Amino acid sequence: MYRDEEGGAQPLLLGVCSLLAHKSGLPVLLIRIIAAVLLFRFGFLAATVTYLGLAILLPRS
Repeated sequence: MYRDEEGGAQPLLLGVCSLLAHKSGLPVLLIRIIAAVLLFRFGFLAATVTYLGLAILLPRS
């Protein structure tokens, strides 16, 4: 797995959502909507730590 920074979908921030969309076959917009829902469901701190953790762990393309 790698962060998709040059794929068909334009990454907005660090390319994590576009990577997950690419690997799952779902549209990037849907992944971003799910991320926003999880942000409000579990809180800003938990979502930010998870997102930045993925951004650090996943190598660049």
